[in-house]
Amino acid sequence: MNGSFGYDHWPQDKLVSTTVDPTPSLLQRIEEAEGLGIMFVVAAHNHDQNLDGTTPNSAMWYPAKLGDPSYGLTNMVVVAASNSSDQLTTFPRADLPTSDPNYEADAKTNYGVETVDIAAPGRDIYSTSLLGTNLTQGYALDSGTSMATPMVAGAISLALSMKPTLTVSQINSALLGLGTTYGHEPLSGTTTTRNVYTGGRLSVYKFLKRIDDDYLPYNFKNVVMGD
Repeated sequence: MNGSFGYDHWPQDKLVSTTVDPTPSLLQRIEEAEGLGIMFVVAAHNHDQNLDGTTPNSAMWYPAKLGDPSYGLTNMVVVAASNSSDQLTTFPRADLPTSDPNYEADAKTNYGVETVDIAAPGRDIYSTSLLGTNLTQGYALDSGTSMATPMVAGAISLALSMKPTLTVSQINSALLGLGTTYGHEPLSGTTTTRNVYTGGRLSVYKFLKRIDDDYLPYNFKNVVMGD
């Protein structure tokens, strides 16, 4: 399940309680999905914030904050945005007027080595859009963690199409395992804290290969690493 939630468009009273904790109904639904073997992949948001620990404890960071290990949601994957240089990315917020309280001349992906799991391409992604300049075609370049998150959700869908019996645990292990043979390539330019759990950017090839090399489609088997 892909969760590219924009907090400023989400009814926050349905998402969090007055104590800025997730409502039981939200936790319950994600836990129910976990019991059904459904992964819940969410965007980390775009405000250059470290989501680890209790600070910042703000409604705007949910549901990404549910990736904190204290919630124990094994089916939760929180995704940061990377650029073509495999760095945690900065991107313009030209979609917001300067008068908007959320305006930033340059936005940056959120991060957190405990809460945010992996990065994926999220800078200048050509996608369907209702806000693009060419409304007759409905496509535009966009950036942000909401562009990165579907990359990971799509990779998990590919894995399940290859091997429908995969469990949440098996998907997590192949995608988020620590080491060079798991589903990511190393990020560059990170620091001890400005990083993600895996320290990596999604590699669909390595992820699917880790799932089961025998299940890889023919065109994947002939990919040369680095392509």
